[in-house]
Parts: sequence; C-alpha cells; structure tokens
Amino acid sequence: MIGWMILFASLAGQAADSAATPHYYMGQEPPGLVPQVFAPGFISLANRHESFITFTPDGNECYFTVHQTDWAPYWIMMTVYRDGAWTTPQRAPFTNDSSLCPDISSDGTKLSFCSNRGTPGGAGVWQCLRTADGDWSTPVEMDRQISSGSMEFSCHLSDLGNMFVCSWRAGGQGGCDGWRIPCVNGHFQQAENLKTLNSSVGDCGFAPGPREAYLIFQSRRPPTGNGGGFFGTDLYISFALPEGGWTPPRNLGPTINSSATDGFAWISHDGRYLFFSSDRQGTDDIYWVSVKAFLPDPNGLVSNLTTGKRFDCIQAAVNYAEPGQVILLSPGTYNENLILPDIPLTIRSTNSLDSAVVSRTILCGDKGSPVVRLMPGYRPSVLAGADDHRRGGRQRRFRRPVAGELFCIAEDISIVSIGHRNSVEQRTTISARQFQYREADAWHFAMPFFLSVFLKCGKHRRRILRRKIPLHHSLDISIADLWDRLFHLLMPNATSLP
Repeated sequence: MIGWMILFASLAGQAADSAATPHYYMGQEPPGLVPQVFAPGFISLANRHESFITFTPDGNECYFTVHQTDWAPYWIMMTVYRDGAWTTPQRAPFTNDSSLCPDISSDGTKLSFCSNRGTPGGAGVWQCLRTADGDWSTPVEMDRQISSGSMEFSCHLSDLGNMFVCSWRAGGQGGCDGWRIPCVNGHFQQAENLKTLNSSVGDCGFAPGPREAYLIFQSRRPPTGNGGGFFGTDLYISFALPEGGWTPPRNLGPTINSSATDGFAWISHDGRYLFFSSDRQGTDDIYWVSVKAFLPDPNGLVSNLTTGKRFDCIQAAVNYAEPGQVILLSPGTYNENLILPDIPLTIRSTNSLDSAVVSRTILCGDKGSPVVRLMPGYRPSVLAGADDHRRGGRQRRFRRPVAGELFCIAEDISIVSIGHRNSVEQRTTISARQFQYREADAWHFAMPFFLSVFLKCGKHRRRILRRKIPLHHSLDISIADLWDRLFHLLMPNATSLP
C-alpha cells in the first residue's frame, strides 16, 4: 500500500506539471473513464490505420505507426510542436517501409523501434540517440539480448532502464511471447521470459507503467480468441509483486476492450493515460483513457470489502472483483455507465441501514447512455432483485425490488443501496428504464412471465390488452413498462417504480 501511495503522489506532481502546459497531448480534451479517439482528423484518420504512439517527456514531439490493413508496408510518422502549433504529420527521417513501435525513453535521449532492415530472421530492435543539435542519430541495431534475430514486434523501455519486447525467440511459451531484458550498470543482461504472463496463443506489446509497478499487454487467450498470433486481442494488466514476479493477468474489462482488436499499449510519461489502438470503428485508430479506469487508488471512494483495495470508480472495482465479493460505495455522485460481467456481485453503499448515507450515494450515469448494461452476449435471467430464479420446471419467482435495491439484471447479482437522482421522492431504486437489453434478451425472460400472468389471471386479460403493452421490435424494448403494468394489475396498491 505504501508503494502505491508513493506512486500516486509522484503521478499527482507530474500531472500538475503536464496540466500547466497547454500543448500537452495536442490540446485534446482529457479522457475520463471511457476510451476516446485521440486527435481525430489529425492523428487518427478514417481512411488509414494507426497504432503504437509515443511522446517525448516534454510533450513536444509525437511519433506513431501507420500501416496498411495487411501490415505491409508500415512506417513511423512524426509531428513536432513548433512556433505554437503542431506540424503536419510526416514520415520520420529514420523510418523505412518496415518500421513500427516507436518508444521514447523517460529522459528523452533514446528512441527505440522495431524494423526489418537487414535483420536476420525478421524485424529487430533499433535505437537512435538524441544528438547535440536536438535531432536523432542514425539508427543502430541493439545487441542480441534485445534484438535476437528471431523477430521482435514491440519494444518498450521502462523508466528503470529495462527493456520489454515481444518476440518469437526460442524458450518461450509458444508463438509471440513477452520478455524483460534487465539493464545493470548500463549493460543489458540475459532476457527473462515473462512465463506467468505469456500463453500459448500469443502475447504482445508489453508496456510498463511507472517504476514497472504494472504491465499492460495484449493477448488472444480465451475468451478473446481461439487461435495463434496476436490479432483479435484484448488488453490485460498484471501488477508487480513485492517479492518479484507478477500477479495473474486480468482483462481490463469491457469498458476499455471491445469485440474488435485492442492492443499496442503505451503509458504516458506522466502516468496519467493509457494509449492504445483499436479497430472497433472499422480501421485502427489511437484511443486514450485515464488510468483511473483500471488502477487501484488508495484515495478512491470505491472499495472492495473482501480485498480492501480502493478505486476511483465503480467500473474499475467491478473489473477486479471476484465472484461473490462486495463492492462498497462511499457517499457521492457516480457519473458512470456500468458494464457488469456474468458473475455474482453485490454493490452497495457503506451503510445500507442509514437512509442519509443511502440518499447521498447516487449512481446517475453519464452522457445519456444506459446506467447499467451487460457484457455483450450475456442473457439476463432475473428481472428484479436477488430472488430465486429456477429453470427446468422448478420454481421461478419475480419480485419487486425492496428499498435500497437496484434492479438485478443477471442471475444472483444484487446491486443495493444506491440512491436515486430524484431527491424529492428520496427513492433508492434506479429505474429499470435506464437499462438497455438486446431484443433477444428481452424476449428471453419477459415472455415466459408475461404468458404465465396472462393465462393465470383471466380477469385481467381484457385490461392488459386494453393497456396496449408495447411489444414492439426495438433494440431498446422497454421491459420496465411491461413489468410495471403487469405488476400494477396484480398489486394495484404497491409503490410505483421510480
């Protein structure tokens, strides 16, 4: 915990420095907890593919990779902040048509990249040094500990001076593996395979965080893929252990990852942002997101009751939670649009018995999106609450949520004690109308309930039909309307949904 506090304290100072420099990150609006396209129309263009971005520590130079759909050719582009403006991106002077993954050291004196320019066995790692006049020297291939002659596809130099590469060299777990090459007294040592992080289906783009406190990399391990190589990937994170080694990799979750290819990560020098590429919109673009979306924060308002870890946002806590764990929310307003996984979780306020605490613990969503969604492809099976739900002829029960309880949208998931935005009525249940289901999911659990009520309650059939319950074919079909009307027909004196 002390190590994390020191890290965050140092990042806060760096953040203040970068915030005081208006041209940092090309004047783009800083992202929050949801990835945004970086510099659309300038860096990220609709008619080409971009990946592998890096900046100099002073924020005055930017380098990134441009490639064709089939990765041939690929080259490095650059833009420089000069005379109060960024220059039009152009090919870097040291690039050829098989150069990618530029990476600038934390002191700004070294620029490493991968390139196939006479390297036996494919692309190797090359490096330029900053000259006295501010330019880059002629590239020189790095020694065999780094540039092995067995094809390297990414290279990242940590602020501790150690190099991380992905490579097809011998001694790996299969396919492309991540390797760490420690630097001792200015000399690189024998490469170390990141055995606990690699898999047999390919892992690539190992980007170290500040002080190597964590690594972010891409992988095609299940469920993100079922073949070799490193395309069609998700981003994963692993934390350094005090005794050495790394924690088991954890998927960064559906807020950052998509059903497309997400990868080629880079952590900004100030430690504030994760940059990566994704083809979720058809072509590879550069995206960036705040590290608060996935890093524990010792000062965060959200905590995991089981592990004690704290987070700055609910989604990050959800991404790290194990089945059955409880996530506590301190009083405050959480402008988030949650995506929940298919595991049993409880999310509640720090004191669900204190109405004052509950009323000040508010989840209200952001930017007009649904407050809560499910991971793609998962079918919700419980309409409300955490009541029993049985299949195969056994008991099936639906009930109204009790005070302080959010609609349960997946089996055995109970989200409780979250205040509603309506301060006048002091309700603590978020409206199910803010949920969004796919049409197939809606019919999956709505129709059996509707039919059972319709068949068993003959005296209400005419009233149901007269109310014209909307069973329209829409991606946003309102299950809340269906449930609300049917419920009131059976229990007309019950409290209404918010």
